[in-house]
Amino acid sequence: MPVEVFDEKVKPSEIGRNSHVNINCSINLNDSDLQGISYLNCLTTQKEAPVRHLVTKKKLVEARNFIKKHGLLISKMNETSINFFKTQLKSQYISPRGRRFSIDDKIFAISLFKSSAKTYRLLSKTFALRSRKTLMDLLRQLQLEPGVNDQIINHLKETVAPTNVAALNILHKETIENYTRKGIEKKNLGFENDGIEVVSLYDPPHFLKGVRNNLVTKDLLFYMNGEKKVAKWSHIIQFYEIDKLRLDIGERMAPKLTDSLIYPDRLKKMKVSVAAQVFSQRVGSIMLMLSEWAQEDKLNIAAADTAKLCLFKDKLFDSVNSSSNSVLPGKELRGAVFSTSVHWKFWNEAIQILGSMKFSSVSIPTIKNWVTIIKGFQYVCKKLLDSGFKFITLRSFNQDPVENLFCKIRSHGCRNTNPTCSNFQSSFKSLVINSLMSSQSVGANYENDNCENLTNLKKLLCSSSSLNSSKLSFVSSSIPTIKNNNIQKTNSKLALACQSYVAGAVINKIEKLTRNCTFCLEILISKNYSKHKDIIKTRNYENCNLQWPSVISVNIYSIFINEFNSHIHTFITKLNIKLNFLNFVNSKIKFPSLCLSHNTKKLFLNHAFKILIFSYITNINRILKGDKIQNLCSEPDDIFILASNYYKHFKLKKQKILKNCNKNLV
Repeated sequence: MPVEVFDEKVKPSEIGRNSHVNINCSINLNDSDLQGISYLNCLTTQKEAPVRHLVTKKKLVEARNFIKKHGLLISKMNETSINFFKTQLKSQYISPRGRRFSIDDKIFAISLFKSSAKTYRLLSKTFALRSRKTLMDLLRQLQLEPGVNDQIINHLKETVAPTNVAALNILHKETIENYTRKGIEKKNLGFENDGIEVVSLYDPPHFLKGVRNNLVTKDLLFYMNGEKKVAKWSHIIQFYEIDKLRLDIGERMAPKLTDSLIYPDRLKKMKVSVAAQVFSQRVGSIMLMLSEWAQEDKLNIAAADTAKLCLFKDKLFDSVNSSSNSVLPGKELRGAVFSTSVHWKFWNEAIQILGSMKFSSVSIPTIKNWVTIIKGFQYVCKKLLDSGFKFITLRSFNQDPVENLFCKIRSHGCRNTNPTCSNFQSSFKSLVINSLMSSQSVGANYENDNCENLTNLKKLLCSSSSLNSSKLSFVSSSIPTIKNNNIQKTNSKLALACQSYVAGAVINKIEKLTRNCTFCLEILISKNYSKHKDIIKTRNYENCNLQWPSVISVNIYSIFINEFNSHIHTFITKLNIKLNFLNFVNSKIKFPSLCLSHNTKKLFLNHAFKILIFSYITNINRILKGDKIQNLCSEPDDIFILASNYYKHFKLKKQKILKNCNKNLV
């Protein structure tokens, strides 16, 4: 394989580092030379193949790990957060005038700006956000005025059919007359509008409230299992007064009941949640138990009828207020409606019981409307299940979303229970912009509806082209301790029954943490029934799995609750409340332990403390809202007194602020 050089004028010594010399070479290759080169290339390729394979495999592993790592992060983020970070990665290095944003980015920026203009200016210094002028120009495209708004009406037409409550009876009558003229039997339940069947349903939560309001002033007569029953509100008052005597933390049977839920002169008649707390399984079952006792805590024997009404109303409300397809233990009616669910059998029994109900003095349409509700749900559920639905959650049919919207409108900015058209327009625009992002109001007259906005800002914009916190010096950081309350351990049957029930709840938590450890449960659980376990027996409905605590568990909890009520006020203002209090109590409680794997004593005291501290803080919050101390505790400690003084001190100030705010709105 000879090589010939044609330019012989250039000497090797004359070729420098930066010289440019043209060297013309010609290589004469024969067939044997080509075969040799091809063979060498094949050897090189075969030697490099494993290396390339390893490099490729390594890159694939790195890429897979990268996707897995960041994919996991993205899966834990909502869509708004993902879009925001994508926009920042894309726009950060671009000059402000060259940035381009999607409509979703602009809407998110508007929601931040409407929440706080100062905060938006601060965030604009760090993140790539739109300017204030751009946001205001976009916001001006949303025109909201008093009266009929074409944009909203056109959007509502896509989702909601027009309804007219005043015309329902006329439509039902016209439908019946139409079938009569044709000589056809009417088999459907609702009325027909342009050949389309419409079933009218009432709102179940408000009818629960209606029964409660009538029961306050009138006795309710009804038949259950062929026996005549008489329910009276006085029985519920008697039960509450027996329970209210147990004022020590952790000893009440129904701690959620307050004066505003029971006494007629303080009753909140328009709140649905209040009625649901009275007609509950806890109240009904414990009332039934106390009516059968022969002790000082015994209820009137006739209160058993009222207790059975509470249990029936609890089941009835659960059956029309389902929100999940999962079935809770002991609350099968709270689950979704299936073709084989227990709702169908209960509804047939409920119609018979409701048909026998009547108030003693007058006829109330509430009872009749309850029957209409159940028949309507039976008809609608059967239609939907036959059409291919796997299950139906009936809470979707109530008006909680409407209550939710109006509550947020009234409480937006400043409390305004009677907003004008201008106030409603301003509040509605802000809520649409923020996508109703404010949290659910505490004590609101509705449940969380888990619904999205019917009208959102993006659709309206796309179709339109045609308080400062201050430090309070009122509460001192160091609170003087008062003398020991000297709360004596009570041995009444009712107190032991309450303590046994709570001790069983603590054991339930321990059972899950220890994974049914035999040695731990050997000490905590007893299989023998005793009289102080009556509350557990009456509330141990099917599949509830309430635990029967041993004598050791009940005694330990009794000692713990007495120490808590006596000394918690000295720990509540310090750091590490739980740790310090448990160290204080630990030496006073002896706990036999057979388990080497779990600290059973520590687990028991930890969960008992969580239950009691929750009740303690709840009572403080009730005092801050205006409840009287004597209704919440037998001997108030320093914290309760401070909370009461705080409420009295700031009550007048708050009233003045609200009064001035209402004047400004007018």
